[in-house]
Amino acid sequence: MTEKPNNDDLLLERFFSNASTQQLDDDGFTSRVMHRLPDHAVRLSRYWTAFCIVVGIALFLVFKGWQPLIAGLVDMVRTTADGTSLVTLFATIGTLGSLAVLELAGKLDGPVQS
Repeated sequence: MTEKPNNDDLLLERFFSNASTQQLDDDGFTSRVMHRLPDHAVRLSRYWTAFCIVVGIALFLVFKGWQPLIAGLVDMVRTTADGTSLVTLFATIGTLGSLAVLELAGKLDGPVQS
């Protein structure tokens, strides 16, 4: 069952249809103001990222996070019966390291302009 459009809605839609395409001549004032406003979202994102990294490093150091990493790596190396698992491990580490370097290089080039 379709509803009949409300007359008030039609009147409002007709009234505001011209307003959406209307441009006020302000001699570029709006554009200048918008360009001078700080980009709070980007700045807040950077601060949040830096805060999370610092907290992560602090927790890693406080809880001695290197000990389980080293123990896990030593255990992996000890339990390999043949060299194929070790080769796979180093290939994976090399691939992930290469991808991390490429990602970092992309971020150093700056944001992508659209």
